[in-house]
Amino acid sequence: MKIIFTLCALVLTFQLNFAKELPNVIVSKFKNSSGFRMQTTDSITDSFISILMKTKRFSVFERERLKDINEEMLRKGKIQIKGADFAFLNNISTFDIKISSKKIPFIKLKRESATIKVQVNVRVVDLKTSKVVFSALGKAEQTKKATKGLLGVRNSRTAYDNSLVNDVMIEALENLVINIVDNMFPVKVVMVKKEVVFLNRGKPAGVNIGDIFIVYKKGEKLIDPDTGINLGSEDKEVARVEVTETLDKFSKAKIVGGSLNADSRGMECRKPVVVDSKKKKKRK
Repeated sequence: MKIIFTLCALVLTFQLNFAKELPNVIVSKFKNSSGFRMQTTDSITDSFISILMKTKRFSVFERERLKDINEEMLRKGKIQIKGADFAFLNNISTFDIKISSKKIPFIKLKRESATIKVQVNVRVVDLKTSKVVFSALGKAEQTKKATKGLLGVRNSRTAYDNSLVNDVMIEALENLVINIVDNMFPVKVVMVKKEVVFLNRGKPAGVNIGDIFIVYKKGEKLIDPDTGINLGSEDKEVARVEVTETLDKFSKAKIVGGSLNADSRGMECRKPVVVDSKKKKKRK
């Protein structure tokens, strides 16, 4: 059996606090620090809230109640909203558009391509302590090609298809939400019945058919003798499962390695870490 050490005690403790009820969150308007000029980020914020709500893991306060809230007030603990547990401080850190153009041989046309890269970030603040409990990011990159005229004027900041911008931003926001859910609600075994493993996450929260998860049995807590801080635990791999069906709130999986039973309820599941072979060669 494989043994791993989990060294994120703060996040683990944070997760357990909301095992039985949905956390109430307030969502700040997306700040734009990318350097790319935008008239407003209201639509981006609305899309983020919609994706967040689809996970069925959060209760989000109405935007009208949050219009006067800013990040400085949150940091100083000046936000007093009854029932609110966390604040999501959102930022667009990267929004990059590159336009390239090549002549098409024998005809008087040019082939243009637009590549858009987006990175969005969130810092999650515990409103009871005014401390940042974790941060997460979402990335996306897409390219669209067309003959000149469909993408606009070469080397112009407006030389891209608005539908492409929307697609890339939505993908980045979806990846951001998945990372938020991973931090706050790790995938766990709900029940094992006749070789079918039920998991507590569905498709809107980032689980897809074919996904492989490693199931871990939590071991003894590791407490730092000097500080008394919980360093995590020694976790043991007991099984591997493959997702066969996804629904809104949960998924079904089959066991592809190891074994699980009725006592496996509550065990945490994590995706295998994929090592980039190219980066590995560079390090050598």
